[in-house]
Parts: sequence; structure tokens; C-alpha cells
Amino acid sequence: MYRWFTACCHTPLANSIPGFPFVGVFDHVFNDKQALSNTAGPVLGAVHTRRAVGPIPESMKERHELTLIAGTLKKLLRWKLHGLTHPNPFHKKGGQALALPEILSQ
Repeated sequence: MYRWFTACCHTPLANSIPGFPFVGVFDHVFNDKQALSNTAGPVLGAVHTRRAVGPIPESMKERHELTLIAGTLKKLLRWKLHGLTHPNPFHKKGGQALALPEILSQ
């Protein structure tokens, strides 16, 4: 898994997995939530909410975390099996990252 950061201040923006047309976006870093929703689609849920430092919107509590994760894994497997691994905004067709990765830990 890759975590993508801004170049200026290293703010995390998204997570991606090479070989899958999936990007998990950290929506809290975007000021215009409507523009983000129009571009990337609606927020489907939130994970790791027990570790949140602020209040969780009720709309994020509607879908259980395990249901969200299971649904995402099911889609990822289906896409992989059917060869639907592109487009991906962060990876080339062979799975290589578009930017040189910086390995933080192994």
C-alpha cells in the first residue's frame, strides 16, 4: 500500500494499492467537500473511528466498519479478477508508482 502526501508540508492525501483502481481519500484535507464529492464520488464511510480525535458525523456511523471493509475487499477482488485494474491516478499500468516512493519503514 502507498500513502500519498503533499510535497509542501507532507499532509497525507490518499492511500492506494498498486494493481487496483482504488484510492482511499482523506477528505478532511479538502476545504470544498462538494467539489471533492462531485469529482471523486460520495464518501461511503469511515474506518478506525475509535481512534478519531474529534466527533464522528452521524452519516459516517450508518455503515458498520466491517461491512464497509468487506464490501471494499469484494469490489477489489472482482476488479482484479476481471482485469479492471485501471485507470489508477497514482500508478502506471504495470503497477509502478508515478512518483518515486519514499520507504518510511519495513
